Amino acid sequence: MTYVKFRFTSRHGSTAGLIIETRKLEQMSVREVSRLFPYYEAGKMKRLQVSPQYQTWEEAFNHTF
Repeated sequence: MTYVKFRFTSRHGSTAGLIIETRKLEQMSVREVSRLFPYYEAGKMKRLQVSPQYQTWEEAFNHTF
């Protein structure tokens, strides 16, 4: 099992980074991924950024965009 950190970003800023199993993220549409964030973050949801895959949750958590 591997993990990735992901967030949305735009000229208005970036959302917080969330950690998820790589396999689960690959099965989700961008629409489904966006629903993991509160509605008020919608203005920041222009581009989806995803980290490289990491072997542990902690490594993914420590990833810096």
